[in-house]
Amino acid sequence: VVSTQSTGKNVKKQGLIWKLVRPLYGLADSSRNWYLTVRKTLKDLGLTQSASDKALFFLKTTKLEGLLILHVDDFLYCGTGRFQEIIKDLCKIYKVSSVQEGETCKYIGLQIKSGDNGITLNQNDYLGDVDSVQSVDFNRPKEELLNTEEVKEYQSLLGKINWLSCNTRPDIKFDVLYFSQFNKNPTVGHLKGLNAVVKRIKKHSIALLFPKLSFSLLRLEVYSDASLGNLENKVKSCKAYVLFLGDGERLCVLDWNSKKIKRVCNDTLEAETRALRFGVTHAISIMYLIEEMLGFKLPIHCFIDSMTLKKACFSTRNVSDPILRREVGKLQQFIQDG
Repeated sequence: VVSTQSTGKNVKKQGLIWKLVRPLYGLADSSRNWYLTVRKTLKDLGLTQSASDKALFFLKTTKLEGLLILHVDDFLYCGTGRFQEIIKDLCKIYKVSSVQEGETCKYIGLQIKSGDNGITLNQNDYLGDVDSVQSVDFNRPKEELLNTEEVKEYQSLLGKINWLSCNTRPDIKFDVLYFSQFNKNPTVGHLKGLNAVVKRIKKHSIALLFPKLSFSLLRLEVYSDASLGNLENKVKSCKAYVLFLGDGERLCVLDWNSKKIKRVCNDTLEAETRALRFGVTHAISIMYLIEEMLGFKLPIHCFIDSMTLKKACFSTRNVSDPILRREVGKLQQFIQDG
């Protein structure tokens, strides 16, 4: 798209915004219309849309035949021969620019490989393009605020690291949370710390392994933890969890997150309780998603390192804090429901 610069006074003034008569890249709701069109097509072909994840479609007869997920106009699918026939019909309806088949493929920057040990997922190619910021004079005082251009570089680097942490690098999820606190007003010291994260993750190439599991022994395992007063001038606390699908011997990591607890926690019990609730909520969501496709609920096993929280969950005595009492009560109900 080529636009001719307007004539008149102050057209080159910094901070000036042009108001477009009409969008340059199509209608404002074109992406929504595209999604609605694809959804109808997939349903007409016999696929079922997940109630838990609107981007997931699956084919189920007497068994699960195949899965398809959407990311705008990129499709990722796997399934039986019957499901492959549906994919062929889909390719006849829409013009497909490229199809990747075989043991290895790339999807939205993710490298996927299938082998005898299972499926591996990594972003090593993407990581190779992530470089630390070197244009800043790090001899300046570490408390000195970055200038406007340096802030943009800080935010750009943080965004790249965040993309890694969301997809294949759970080990840096807390780093992203920590440095996100300073996204608006980062200092030289913060940028130096962010560069150190880049240096650390580039030392070793990491891939997530999804091994083959025993279907009859499947279960969800959620591990939660919290840190009291480790954010925002030692006032705010952090909660985190990691969720696995396992069979008692092998594990597949499904989800992970690390977030700031919005309320100020008064003690470790409150922080640990909110962290466990955080993890359990997401585990239940995954449980329902799997139930849609497999037809049965998986048991959820929770792991914590707080004896105080364990006692509170299995005790008949009320927690003294009325707000915390409600949170513990929800966990107790979850345990009773199995």
